Amino acid sequence: MAGICEIASNPLEVGYEVAKNGKYFKLKLKIVYRLNHHFTKMDFAKYPETFDTGIGPSTKGERNQALGIIENKKAVASLYIQPQQIIYYGVPGSGKSHKIAEKTSGISEEQKIRVVFHPEYTNADFVGQIVPTQTSDGIDYPFKAGPFTRVLKRALKNPGKPYYLIIEEINRGNAAAIFGELFQLLDRNADGWSTYGVENLDINAFIRSNNDHYSEKTVATSVPVGNITFTENTGIRLPPNLSLLATMNTSDQNVFTLDNAFQRRWDMQLVKNECDDSNQMEATISVVDQLIKWKDFQSQINNLIGEKSNEGGLSSMEDKRLGCWFIKAENGKIDTDLFANKVLKYLWDDAFKFCHQEVFSSDIKNFEELQKRFLEKGFEVFNENCGFAFK
Repeated sequence: MAGICEIASNPLEVGYEVAKNGKYFKLKLKIVYRLNHHFTKMDFAKYPETFDTGIGPSTKGERNQALGIIENKKAVASLYIQPQQIIYYGVPGSGKSHKIAEKTSGISEEQKIRVVFHPEYTNADFVGQIVPTQTSDGIDYPFKAGPFTRVLKRALKNPGKPYYLIIEEINRGNAAAIFGELFQLLDRNADGWSTYGVENLDINAFIRSNNDHYSEKTVATSVPVGNITFTENTGIRLPPNLSLLATMNTSDQNVFTLDNAFQRRWDMQLVKNECDDSNQMEATISVVDQLIKWKDFQSQINNLIGEKSNEGGLSSMEDKRLGCWFIKAENGKIDTDLFANKVLKYLWDDAFKFCHQEVFSSDIKNFEELQKRFLEKGFEVFNENCGFAFK
């Protein structure tokens, strides 16, 4: 057995030299995690910065040899890959995709696959499907693997490396239908493996195939895949080194609702609508002879959205708040035309769709008129009660 343990009681003697003279340590250990393989000196050699004495001289690369001192838990975290299933949610432009990019930075492109859910996205797109193919012998019907199946195979073949399936806009597709029976795999044990397996002959055949794109329909022999010997009867499970990360725009909750059974199998993490990038937040919007900072506009408009949601009893309006990165600045400025076409349109069509006259000048009847007048008169298109201060 391989595992990560805590010392439950101290040894009778302390020191390597004592052990060499014929006295052996007697320890009581508490198992924290069972690992799927033994670690040797070479596994730890990649992480010298996590040890205060480097690789200990007594480490011989044998299974029963350990490093002298481990001070930093990062070493253990790096070696024992604990899977994550996280849905990052927040208002539009809050930086959800950026959060995932930061989390997976330094990971090679081969170790991550990104997909985008949408209303037409199906289980066949996600998992794979039979695709008729013209060959020299006629028509063949191989299985074309989808992104889920491809990243699963890579993770199984390389158990020592982390892999990520990244799902953008998870609630813009019918997630329950897209996952289908794979929904069952989202329950994980403490060791990171799926609690329950599913039988899928096509995925199984693809995992046992040497072909990265298409699998043979029948592979009679057993095939070693990472630490597992795969046969035709091997069930499909998510391994510990495969994490699932997703984004969800809270303002689009009405597209496809994620039911409670689906959501509880994920960790939900709010991406706060905060930004410390001065180049973005101090950027200015200049129109006519008026100038306003993006941070001031964003803050005031979000306060206004909160007020209107409270007044109307529409709690969902809070999800319409502008994210810090809803529109990006360049060289300390936000393009006026882009602001008019992107921000104003969003405010007219979504955020304030039920209260135009309470936010904008009462004589503005449609968005085309709003845009035209903004380019002519600037922020005067907003009702004076909105409280915008510009130079």
